[in-house]
Amino acid sequence: MSNLVILHGHVGKVPEEKVTTSGAKFARFSFATTETWKDSTSGEKKTKTEWHQIVAWGAMADRVIKGIDKKGKELNIFGKIEYTQKDDPNNAGKKLNFTNIKLTSFEYCGKRDENSSYSAPDPDPGRDANYSDDVPVLSTDSDDGEIAF
Repeated sequence: MSNLVILHGHVGKVPEEKVTTSGAKFARFSFATTETWKDSTSGEKKTKTEWHQIVAWGAMADRVIKGIDKKGKELNIFGKIEYTQKDDPNNAGKKLNFTNIKLTSFEYCGKRDENSSYSAPDPDPGRDANYSDDVPVLSTDSDDGEIAF
């Protein structure tokens, strides 16, 4: 796979189960990754948190809904970057761009009772990259400015 994303971090929001207008099931959730380093000039510890929108389809969506039951859960996420575009409802002729991580597998980190993983093939390999009305567009309104765990 030439478009591979591996993230280690924490669930920001419990996954939401959704269905597209054509009946395809998906789940989505926010995911935080944090980088820490020492400032070379001041010696001060610096931290930066990045927020990612994760989308899972079909059987993987079922696994996400059953297996990711609380925010703050530590995971390794495996997937691919997907870019989508929608018309801006507030500005005719303009487009809104969205970036999601399409989940292909995940594994639990942390507590011993959570040490397992799940991987499934793409539940809809024939799905066109231009999802039309079935794009799970995530709201641009977000509370992701804070660490949610």
